[in-house]
Amino acid sequence: MHYFNGCVYAAGLRKENPNEITSTQSQLQEVQIDSLICHLQDNYSLCWPEVCWIKDNQELCILDPTLKHYLQVQINEFQQMLEKIFRLPIGQGLVTTYHTSINEAFNRVKLVYLNKKIDFWKSFSGQHALAIIHHNDSYTKVLETIWYGYTSEPFTVQDKINIEKIEGIQHNQQVRNEKNIHLRNAKHAEIYSNEKKELKEFDFAQA
Repeated sequence: MHYFNGCVYAAGLRKENPNEITSTQSQLQEVQIDSLICHLQDNYSLCWPEVCWIKDNQELCILDPTLKHYLQVQINEFQQMLEKIFRLPIGQGLVTTYHTSINEAFNRVKLVYLNKKIDFWKSFSGQHALAIIHHNDSYTKVLETIWYGYTSEPFTVQDKINIEKIEGIQHNQQVRNEKNIHLRNAKHAEIYSNEKKELKEFDFAQA
């Protein structure tokens, strides 16, 4: 799975880079299956250098287990198995520059009002509506909706001030969380870049 995940990650980076030829879904499937079959037979012509370091470093050798000593019939059966396992449902794709963070953010908002472990079948529509209002308009709008529904009166000035303070605390925490995520991702990218650089500069003749 590490190899297949690496292919998806590389395809996403290629799609973001304007200097690279955009990888299509079919190209991704080819490198995930056809390229892997060739790779395991010591043929790296179809490999992407972002996924296969041997392509740009011929000093490296592929480690067992491989397909080098298998019959063609067995190799074909293995390829058919991969094609069956990694077949995508209709309408779904893996090559994208977009991320699921937006959907995940809304899912977290829904958890504030709806517990996944309990079936609120009577109040589901109302709780789901509150989650949508919260996500689209803000926490203040949710409170105003609930308050007006019970009292038919708007918030006082002091009520709005208190709610704004709560929203400010939530917003600051969100900013801190986003900053921490960006720092973590940058650190992971730096580690990966350094490891790849060390591999390219390593003198295999002295190993």
